[in-house]
Amino acid sequence: MILLGLLLIAIAVAAVTGVAVSSTHSAPVQVFGHSAHSHDVSVIFVAGAIAGIVFAIGCSMVMSALRRRRIRRRDTVQAERARLAEQRALRERNAELERTLANNGTGNGARDGAAPSTVDLNARDRRYAETDATS
Repeated sequence: MILLGLLLIAIAVAAVTGVAVSSTHSAPVQVFGHSAHSHDVSVIFVAGAIAGIVFAIGCSMVMSALRRRRIRRRDTVQAERARLAEQRALRERNAELERTLANNGTGNGARDGAAPSTVDLNARDRRYAETDATS
């Protein structure tokens, strides 16, 4: 694909150079209804080629800006989905811990809002509880 692009660029440069060198005629030039005097056809052709290059650069800049915007939007949506999934997981974990606490509270004979004497914690929760107890 790169080779094809370089080949097309070489053909375009050869065509512009051929027209610019071989043409000796002059033509009147009008821009938005105003006369810009008479210029050689080669000068008009090169000016058109330069305008085409500027147009292509502008299109490239617009396309790259749209691509960056699409990527940024996709990343924002993914981050929002991850945040919502994490919130959902935390809510589910919180509900699970509340159920465990409620089950342990009623099973151990704790009444009147008193905390149960023992709570069965997994290793991760135990590390978290020990960290809070020491701080």
